[in-house]
Amino acid sequence: ALPIWETFFRHFEDMVPQNITERAGRAAALTTVATNNLTNKAMRIDALAQERTTEEGPHVQPLRDIRKELEKLGAVAGLSGTVEGPLKPFACAHTYKGHVGTGPANDTKVTEIGSLVRKFLIIGSYLGELSEIVEDGVDCSFGKRTMALKKRKGLASAAAGNFRSNAQDGVPLPPELKGPRDLRFAIADFLRKGALRKGTFCVIGKMGKLLEAAAAQGKDKIFFFDMSDFDASKCKVSDIVASSKKAIQDKARREASWKDTLATCKVKAPVLYSVYYALDQLGMMKKPNSRVTEYDCLKGAWSVIDLWHT
Repeated sequence: ALPIWETFFRHFEDMVPQNITERAGRAAALTTVATNNLTNKAMRIDALAQERTTEEGPHVQPLRDIRKELEKLGAVAGLSGTVEGPLKPFACAHTYKGHVGTGPANDTKVTEIGSLVRKFLIIGSYLGELSEIVEDGVDCSFGKRTMALKKRKGLASAAAGNFRSNAQDGVPLPPELKGPRDLRFAIADFLRKGALRKGTFCVIGKMGKLLEAAAAQGKDKIFFFDMSDFDASKCKVSDIVASSKKAIQDKARREASWKDTLATCKVKAPVLYSVYYALDQLGMMKKPNSRVTEYDCLKGAWSVIDLWHT
């Protein structure tokens, strides 16, 4: 199952708009829901009532490649998500209840192939046989803890240290949880002190094998930009574009307007522009369309900055 996840992360910026992950901000989290969404989208990629009438998006071929790998595991062609062959006893369709207390509206019907691939991810981590592409690709504290099953000799638990047992009983957090949390708190404290000092830079992107793979393909996956004198408390999208500005229906006018808005943002709010640009290149920002406004798009980047200092 390893090529499935490697393909996902090698084409991550093309996968993000497909809403494979269930929550914004956790686009690189390999959750039960994300795994199920990915396998279902791959198996259904060509299951259209009619032939495609538009140019295929960049996500199509990677999903076809994933489908081939799923079929090797016994996935049955079509929309059922069922599995045949020697691995069928391990492929268990079920209802995943999701976050405790959220109710049936957030339940997920996990297919047999979705269940099987999720199990292989956990087994691969426990055996220490996941590739660096996959381990580097996961970008979520809980996901990082899952990637460390072999090192920690088991799944996360209260006894092994999780956020609840740490807060209630003082159980030490493992590095996979402690490191990102401490870094987030440090960044928040840094930004709350007002304007940043001269020579402060921000880095957004991927490291390790993912960066090497991107460089080999001529893609940018890491971005550096100056944050000197930036004050997070004064960053406002409304200084660039009014929230009342409606979505532009005409494509040519919309594209011209968005180009002008980004140019304005680059001058008036260079950090907001740089955050948007970096995350857009990584596939994690929206562009204006007939429903999504320019304000909505920049608000996505602003929300990231807001999370940094709150």
